[in-house]
Amino acid sequence: MGNKQYKSDHNKQSLSNQKENTQQIQGQESNMNFKQLKQQLISEQQKYSMLGVSLVIARNNQGKFLAVKENYDQGWWIPGGLVDPPEDFVTAAIRETQEEAGIDIEIKGILRIEQNFKKNARYKVVFYGEPKDQNQIPKQIPDSESQEARWVSLKELEELGKQPPYLRGKELLIFGSYIEKGGPIYPLSIIETTLVNTFDFKKQVNINQKNPEIMEVEQNQIQQNGTNSVPLNIKMMKAPRNEMIGLSLIVIRNQEGKFLAVKETRNRGWWLPGGKVDPPEDFITAAIRESKEEAGIDINVKGVLRIEQNYRDGFLRYKVIFYAEPIDQQQKPKDFSDNESEEAKWVTLKELKALGKNPPYLRGNELLEYGQYLEKGGPFYPLDIINQLK
Repeated sequence: MGNKQYKSDHNKQSLSNQKENTQQIQGQESNMNFKQLKQQLISEQQKYSMLGVSLVIARNNQGKFLAVKENYDQGWWIPGGLVDPPEDFVTAAIRETQEEAGIDIEIKGILRIEQNFKKNARYKVVFYGEPKDQNQIPKQIPDSESQEARWVSLKELEELGKQPPYLRGKELLIFGSYIEKGGPIYPLSIIETTLVNTFDFKKQVNINQKNPEIMEVEQNQIQQNGTNSVPLNIKMMKAPRNEMIGLSLIVIRNQEGKFLAVKETRNRGWWLPGGKVDPPEDFITAAIRESKEEAGIDINVKGVLRIEQNYRDGFLRYKVIFYAEPIDQQQKPKDFSDNESEEAKWVTLKELKALGKNPPYLRGNELLEYGQYLEKGGPFYPLDIINQLK
């Protein structure tokens, strides 16, 4: 587990900083329009947050890829940007492509889900998309989002990289080559999103109105929630730093077809192994660690079952559900209580259902649902999907 004292001190400092930042933004509000205020908020988010990022590799029916000329001489790159909670990664991908490139796209699948720790912890989803209208012309007029956009072949992109402003990064070359070579595009069904439906706008408005440090809410802004337009003060209160919590959950099955269940502490019931990712560890490392800590079992992570994104208690929760098997089939699950769990055991789904009929019951139905999915032959996806393409 992470250093709890450090986290506590860090959180206190972050809250203090956020309060100061909120007051500074309030003071500037009268001199800033809505778009400027949004940029100010994003600037503050970047200082402290774990960020969600959507990137898009778009290709048309001529086999050309969409390239964007970034502002501030950053060079040519791909459409993409920060996820603005409570919008999901797909919505952010569509929005950013329209804002930066002027193209309406249909998201067809997922190329990669990456995690890195440069200045911030960044969870990036790289999508593959195609234009809805093959005749739509990319943006040609500079604005605050970008300078211009164009459809290019990979050869033309290489030529653009030989002269100023050069290429901002090699992602389009790398993923473009990957696609041209027939690299797999994973289905969107891997990602399950329950964001807007889990965000209570009216409740948050009431909370904000009771807090004098939060900017006033315009009623007409609140009514825009059906289109994922979120008043900035709600972001300030509930997701002040676009804060994301990374979670690794693991469905573990042995050669007898039994699944590993964990009896949670504090009488929370039976569940599956899992917990928070402690940066800079990655999701796989967290999965291996949590399985050992909570269940006493060393595992071999085989693939990805699902990636879920939801919005809860003011945090964007980003969960990767893995499928794994025990390294040693004879290793016995944990049979003692500690601060991680009460115990663990191998169970059939029938036995799991029986556990759910008596206290402490089941904490959730995830193990039942994914167990049934696997027993019916449901696929899991290769770990390549969360490994950086090079």
